[in-house]
Amino acid sequence: MENISIIHSAEWVKVAQQATDLMQIGRSRGAKKYGAVTRTGLRLKLVPDFTCETAYTDAVIIGFNPWFVIKLTKRGVTALWLHEVFHVVKKHPFRMKDGMDHKTANVAGDYEINNMLDNAGMMHLENVLINHDYDGWSFERIYRNERRTPPPPDQPDQPGEPGEGDGQPEQPGNDNSNDGDSSNDGPTVYGPDDVPDPTEGVDGEFRQAPVTDNNLEIEWDTAITVAIMEEEKREHGDCSGNMLSNLRGRNDIDIQWEDLIDDFCARNATRTEETWSRPNRRMLEEGYFSSIERRGLNHLVVACDSSCSVTDAEAVLMLSSLLDVAEKYQCSVTYIPCDTRVILEGVSFFESDEYPDDASGFVFPGRGGTRFDPVFKYVEDNIDDVDALIYFTDGRCRWPKDVPDYPVLWGITDAPMLKRVEWGESVHVIPS
Repeated sequence: MENISIIHSAEWVKVAQQATDLMQIGRSRGAKKYGAVTRTGLRLKLVPDFTCETAYTDAVIIGFNPWFVIKLTKRGVTALWLHEVFHVVKKHPFRMKDGMDHKTANVAGDYEINNMLDNAGMMHLENVLINHDYDGWSFERIYRNERRTPPPPDQPDQPGEPGEGDGQPEQPGNDNSNDGDSSNDGPTVYGPDDVPDPTEGVDGEFRQAPVTDNNLEIEWDTAITVAIMEEEKREHGDCSGNMLSNLRGRNDIDIQWEDLIDDFCARNATRTEETWSRPNRRMLEEGYFSSIERRGLNHLVVACDSSCSVTDAEAVLMLSSLLDVAEKYQCSVTYIPCDTRVILEGVSFFESDEYPDDASGFVFPGRGGTRFDPVFKYVEDNIDDVDALIYFTDGRCRWPKDVPDYPVLWGITDAPMLKRVEWGESVHVIPS
């Protein structure tokens, strides 16, 4: 890493100009060769920025490290520019919301962009993130899938946990660590030995769009729509039909209900809470004895509405989803069927290696009316170590007034009933 003052040296100024010239040539080549949609990228100002490792865009500029750019081939420079442009065309700087982990969001965005460019024959960077299993998936759905695997309990600093994932990337100037160099009081500067080797498979990134410009997203959406219409009018356009279809769906948020259930479990697999059972040694001198304990997802309670209004197909769907979740997180599971009462003969407990092979392994008795309270009363009286509860139901019931002290997700099969959920999280479970 270098001292910030070095960027004003003659050598670095010369490299900045050289890289800017290369980016301008790559921009011209990309805009000319790949049509109206890519020409929307001419709106992005090219800015040499030695405080980034490769390149980035925030829907206003494309910042790039000159030392990285001069290592690229001509086709690589064009591909880098296209990559950043399509981050904006797919509206990633606007779709990355507060609370998202920046690194995981960029991985998801790269998969969406690179898959699309690769399918269109426009990918000229080496060893980049490409996974065609994600073809047709939205940015949000890929993001959720990438976050699925819960981190090991002994590794607290994982994407999506407290301290990371605030949706705000580390902007130039935010890193004041000096790596032992007390003379470096400014932002981190990446020199020729610090930037990655392009052959190692490095893309640019995207950052959240400035929140101060309320019209920016509207302006981009208008420009992209006009460009797509222009391509569609041309007899031989520069964009394939698949790419145009993909771009027309740039505002679609394709999230499967299974993903939402999995996301609920993933978040609770990394849940922490204050505990008095083990003292925090750093706070002993000040008289505080609590500490933070990682809960994990060790015991999941799953309740199933076994009333007459729930069909057999819905019951199988609910229980199959339960098996998918349990097998992934290897947690113990208590299964509770309930209509107007908990069906005691159907209550089952399974250790992580004892799950049934399929939904037929569960007893699904009952088929009377519907009440929610008995499940929570049963848990209160009989289960001490609940990490989370998922309640599958059609939702046609009066809502419980008492809110439990553990996370609850309602899997609702009847869409209008989603509006009646008074507490907890909810997801619409859609039978296939």
